[in-house]
Amino acid sequence: MSGRKWRENPVVERLQTWLLFDVLVTLTPFLFGFLQSVDQNKHFSFSAVLGTGQLLLVCVAISASALGELMIIDVSRRQRILKSAAIGICFLVVIVSALWFGDISASVAGNKPPDPKTISIGSMIVYLWALSASAWCLTLATRQEESRVTTDIDSSAFSALLRVMQQDEEK
Repeated sequence: MSGRKWRENPVVERLQTWLLFDVLVTLTPFLFGFLQSVDQNKHFSFSAVLGTGQLLLVCVAISASALGELMIIDVSRRQRILKSAAIGICFLVVIVSALWFGDISASVAGNKPPDPKTISIGSMIVYLWALSASAWCLTLATRQEESRVTTDIDSSAFSALLRVMQQDEEK
């Protein structure tokens, strides 16, 4: 796709909306954590902001939303394997993120505090996994919706053409 065509692509439009309203909005608490450390003249570190596992909750939210988008879409026979794989991977992100956050929370409450650096690096890896799985789910859902809309338009146009032809035959 060249020029403006890629901007008119429904998949690109859907992913842009998702990026702005799902991904960036869920990251605002981390932005405030950064701003708070700057405001208080504290040294900023990713371990301090991401070391409690809160990014894993963001992974759950982003992945569950994309999972829901794809679950309600009917796909063709050819797309069923892709849909099943995308749903499975996204569901795995939700489970791993939720269980790991629960484990981190239990460790903090117990006697063994977890290493914030390990948690921040691991949660960033899971976050990238969540983003890619969610983008895949949304891409599949949008492509299927777009093909259904195109089919509906084609069938409507075909029906209108048939009616015109029948009216011509009656005259």
